[in-house]
Amino acid sequence: MNARYGDKTLIDAPSAPAARPLEELIAKLDDEFRGASPAHLLGADRAARRKLAASQTKCVLAKVGSNDLAIRMENVVEILTPPSITFVPNVPEWVLGVTNLRGDVVSVCDLRLFLGIDRPANDADFRVVVVRSLRDDVATGLVVDGIEGIRGLSLANLPPPSVDLNEGLAPYVVGLVQDGQRIRLAFDVERLMSSSMMRQFDLV
Repeated sequence: MNARYGDKTLIDAPSAPAARPLEELIAKLDDEFRGASPAHLLGADRAARRKLAASQTKCVLAKVGSNDLAIRMENVVEILTPPSITFVPNVPEWVLGVTNLRGDVVSVCDLRLFLGIDRPANDADFRVVVVRSLRDDVATGLVVDGIEGIRGLSLANLPPPSVDLNEGLAPYVVGLVQDGQRIRLAFDVERLMSSSMMRQFDLV
């Protein structure tokens, strides 16, 4: 504010800049949250759920005979209803043929026959899980009895199978995984895809 004194104009000294409450609030919140635990920020329940989710691996839940399999989602390309399959001669019974998956020719193998498990009499609801090896970038379709969904499961430090497994299935099961009240078999696609049986015909 200016004031006149006699014939002279007096000019007030500039005042301090006005406080900026929004910036002050942000700075205060930054100070409070810096180093705060997830439980403090999210609440104990939400923090626990996030921690659990971070420790879990998404798995496709497949049924093969009486076996409940958990297949890592990272190895699954797609799940198909029964596709059109072209027969291929001079291959084992478990190799059903090949199918066209959007321009890519993919072999289709009946996982049940491959593992020595009988197919059900009514086989109309089977599904084909297209899996891919992350090591070799090769894919094949695996016929299973059905798909029960996708779920996050804890696959770290799995206990070894303590149940009697089918002789054909045992080499590809890396442990038992708890899924609520059920026990599932952690199925290793990488072992399957690199097995000599799968490799002998170069169908994958």
